[in-house]
Amino acid sequence: MLKPISQGNPNLGFKVWNRRNHADARHLMPVITPAYPSMNSTHNVTSSTLRVMREEIKRGRELVTEILNQADATAEVKTPGLEAWQRLFDSSDFFGRYNYYFSIDVSAGDSENQKKWKGLVEARLRYLIHKLETMPNTQVHPYPREFTGNPNFKAGCGNSFYIGLKFKAKASNDKNTKKPVVDVSGPVREWHGHVLDWGMRTPDMGVRRSGANASLCTRAPEKKNTS
Repeated sequence: MLKPISQGNPNLGFKVWNRRNHADARHLMPVITPAYPSMNSTHNVTSSTLRVMREEIKRGRELVTEILNQADATAEVKTPGLEAWQRLFDSSDFFGRYNYYFSIDVSAGDSENQKKWKGLVEARLRYLIHKLETMPNTQVHPYPREFTGNPNFKAGCGNSFYIGLKFKAKASNDKNTKKPVVDVSGPVREWHGHVLDWGMRTPDMGVRRSGANASLCTRAPEKKNTS
């Protein structure tokens, strides 16, 4: 801990993060800002995103251990070592990791409206993730950045978000156990309606959701917005 959480001056009316509050206690990975008023900078972390982070940290640790062991085993450390470390920075295999995906396409009539609308939809994506997490036998992986370059939208007027889905079968000794059938249309439809109810939404602002199987990886836009 860098410093204790300061309660400051209650008369100022600022809300300070407090683990004794029911809402704050539900945060899965609290990282509290040291400046007053203290807030949880990771309040958007869900069960799914926490799982993904843990998996990536574990994978990174295993890769580093393997690279160091290989470096110790060779006399020509320099060149093979540099090449080996590159594996740690390989691009994500997100679009080859799951059998099912769906996209959220966000669009508006001009770039200014798109900026506001995209921000609103992105902020509310965590509610969709929460809803999907409650579905039985469903594992959710939201891609952390949006994609641009969708040919269906004018330049600067469209963004796409992608979510990977994995449906887990219940443990069973029966070899004839069928794959689970999970209908996610209800949570998606409910979230879609919630987003469209935004009071500042204009007629040109749209959000479209569509599902696809693993072949989506061959159609996903290659360039992602890193801003």
